[in-house]
Parts: sequence; C-alpha cells; structure tokens
Amino acid sequence: MILTKRERLLTILAGTGVALFAIYYFALDPLVLKPLSDARAQLAAKLDEQHKNKGVLDERAAWNIKWKEFQAQGLTMNPSEAQGELARAMTDWIRGDPRSNAPPVTFVSQAASPRDVTLNGDMYFEKTLVFTGSGNAAGIEHLLWNIEHSPMPVRLNRVQITAHKEGVDDLGVDVNVSTICPNPDAKGTAAH
Repeated sequence: MILTKRERLLTILAGTGVALFAIYYFALDPLVLKPLSDARAQLAAKLDEQHKNKGVLDERAAWNIKWKEFQAQGLTMNPSEAQGELARAMTDWIRGDPRSNAPPVTFVSQAASPRDVTLNGDMYFEKTLVFTGSGNAAGIEHLLWNIEHSPMPVRLNRVQITAHKEGVDDLGVDVNVSTICPNPDAKGTAAH
C-alpha cells in the first residue's frame, strides 16, 4: 500500500504521539515524576517537622526563662518551705490590699494536704493547701485575682463560693491551691 505524503505525515505524528504517551506512562511517570513528587512531599513534611521543632525549641527557651523567673520570684527548693511560703502568701491575699477598696476576706481555717503529690516522674512535689473564709464578693474577687496573678507558681485547683444568706453580700469561700517545688531527692531537677 502506498501512502501519500499527507497520510505518511499523519501516521508519523500518530506513532510519535503513541510513543510519547507510552514513554510518559511506562518510563517518565514511574521513574522520574513519581519519585520527584514523593521527594517534594517528603521535603514538605520535613520542613513542617523542622518548623514544629523550632517552635518546640523556642517554647523550651521561653519556659527556661519562665523557670528562672519562678526561681528568682520565690520558687522554693524545699517542700516544707514551699508550703510555708504558700500559706504566708495566702494569708496576705486573704487580708487584702490596703491600697484597694476591696475589704479583706475573714480567715476561718487552713488545712494542708495530708500527702504530697509527685509530678513528672517524681521530679516535683505538689504542695496543696485548703483555705476557708468568708467575705463579700469584692473581697473574694480580689483574693482570686491575687492568686491568679501571683509571681510564685500557684495553681488554683478548686473554688467553692456559697451564700450564707440569700440576697446579702455575705459569702463563704473554700479555696484549694497548690504550688510546686523540685524534689530534692530526684535526679535531673533544677535543684541539682
């Protein structure tokens, strides 16, 4: 069969198209483009991981600064001193600030937790105190504000506010607070 020049050109173009498609489908895509795409995905994953790790390192640096601030502002290394410091601070906060208009909360009782809670694999002690008092809403609000904005590491575990009499600004408050201190016997704490 004799092909005309035009038919020969169309056959060559069609054959070239089929050959290029076959090269792309059987060679280029699985051997070059797919690994390139996988490498790009792995690079993106590694960059995300590196970004997260940088964030962790930045966060660690910020926590190291915060830890030094806690130590400078009263993080005590001795568990009994930490509990005593917390008790003194709570007593000061219960009395109220003479510069504010908030009346003090009347102190009723204080109790220490019968046992120490260890944190982070026995590296830290959590010392807990429970205070009971009474006062008006402004005094209790001032007490809670002082706890939340304390320079020492204080955690407000539980607060229970009850009205002594309905419709009167005379409230009872139970406050459970705790502080932490490094376990002097544990290896790897800041105390060593």
